[in-house]
Amino acid sequence: MPAIALFYGAVFLGEEISLRALLGLALILTGVAGVTGVLRLPERFRRQPPS
Repeated sequence: MPAIALFYGAVFLGEEISLRALLGLALILTGVAGVTGVLRLPERFRRQPPS
């Protein structure tokens, strides 16, 4: 959704796509990828479930 909003703002409202906006988009997409499991931590940083 943030990428679409950034695109629509540039196309329909004439907003400038700045480096700050692209970095914010990258931060949001990285967070979403981390939460959904697309990005995984290396094995040494993962918590082991209690046994």
